[in-house]
Amino acid sequence: MIRERAKGIYEVTVDNGRDINGKRIRIYRRIHGSKKEAKALEAELRLQIKQGTYITNNGETVKSYFDKWLKEYARPSLKPKSYESYNSICQELISRLGHIKLNSLSSLMLVGHYNYLRDRGNVQKYSLKQNKRLTENTILRHYRVINVALKHAVDWNLLSYNPNGRVKAPKKLKVESKFYVLEQTKALLKALDGEPIKYQAIIRLALDTGCRRSELIGLEWSDINFSTGMVSITKTLQRIDKKLVDGTPKNNYSIRTVPISDPTIEVLKEYQMYLASLKDLWGNKWKGTKKIFTSEDGDPIHPDVPRKIFETILKKYNLPIITFHSLRHTSASLQISRGISVADISRRLGHGDISTTLNVYSHAFNSGNEKIMKEFNNIFNTKTE
Repeated sequence: MIRERAKGIYEVTVDNGRDINGKRIRIYRRIHGSKKEAKALEAELRLQIKQGTYITNNGETVKSYFDKWLKEYARPSLKPKSYESYNSICQELISRLGHIKLNSLSSLMLVGHYNYLRDRGNVQKYSLKQNKRLTENTILRHYRVINVALKHAVDWNLLSYNPNGRVKAPKKLKVESKFYVLEQTKALLKALDGEPIKYQAIIRLALDTGCRRSELIGLEWSDINFSTGMVSITKTLQRIDKKLVDGTPKNNYSIRTVPISDPTIEVLKEYQMYLASLKDLWGNKWKGTKKIFTSEDGDPIHPDVPRKIFETILKKYNLPIITFHSLRHTSASLQISRGISVADISRRLGHGDISTTLNVYSHAFNSGNEKIMKEFNNIFNTKTE
């Protein structure tokens, strides 16, 4: 559309699609000259839009763009915990390159940023004296978040190309999950028998269900069916911005119901009785959360509590050091060793795809090769003594 605003002054208006909120984007340009020149400008703008070469000249900096991207795209699209991670990654980039004009951000600058992460680590989390380096897998996560943000900048005509797309992605390193074998698991369970019932309940339930820590502390008593021995995993509890926030599991596949063992049911019943005694002791000061795992006064526990309890047990009984999340890996590995089908294990863990289970626990599946070899030796041995 061309409008004459004054003698020899024309305004050219061209549609340029819609923004992320569905609002129509219009480009306005004023030109001093003839109507013929205005039509030529209109044609040029339409061609640039069609070819995807039109760039909005709005003076965006890396900081202003990433701040806007976090607000307009990341926050509405992501779960709170994921958004917190995205925000941390973006703030790391902003702290170093935020002053750069967005359209001046180069591939070489981004290469330098990733090298910085390798050499210096995350200065928001670690002091310079510690000189903590990030792993390649962590840097790969930084790379992917930045890549998504800059791809959107291209889609929204703020960049003509994605400079991160010309940077070689860090190579993902396969890290084998640590876990306990059967004998070590039995030693852990035996050690727990003499510990507070709360400790027993937390570790046994984590090991039995194979659930994630946020799923474990998000469990409520209504999620346990003592008659059928089934546990419904439908919610999480996470610490975000120094506050405990209720949420939902990682994805739809993570919403699941799993059976647990009779010994774990008995421990949970005993723990429930213990909580009832605490409630009587605290009286009207009892906080009364519906969560299974609580502090002494009935408040939901902090996400770090299970980890600290587990570390205490391992050190006290001189057991091999693994992380609390390794209980999930141990649960999966024990199932694999007992011949449970991959499909059943995948559903129990809340994986969206069987291939995820196979990839994460390939080492555990490979450990069965020796048994297979022995069986095949017996099958294929046709020689008689």
